[in-house]
Amino acid sequence: MRLLAGLRDVDRRLSPQAAVGCPPAVGKVLSAVEEVAEGSKLWCGAAVVMAVFGGRPGRRAAASGVAALAVAQLVSSGLCKQLADRPRPPREWFPHDEVEDRPTRAAQQ
Repeated sequence: MRLLAGLRDVDRRLSPQAAVGCPPAVGKVLSAVEEVAEGSKLWCGAAVVMAVFGGRPGRRAAASGVAALAVAQLVSSGLCKQLADRPRPPREWFPHDEVEDRPTRAAQQ
């Protein structure tokens, strides 16, 4: 438990610095990438491309990737978010406009 408390302290110190240190142009690019990757669309699209054009090895790689993605989603969203119970950083930390699109709680993703 002390390790988890220490990680939370480090997170609370570093999050504001990371949020303010991001130039608006970079924030816009990151928002676009985030939108494409939201809901694992980017990785599922890559799996489709591998399955269609990669032959048998591509299909196997796509199936492995989608299975790994499902496990990672379950562990991160189902387990880690519940254990950490970390609130989202305040909107004021983020200077770019896309901050309005984000959910208010981490569990809503």
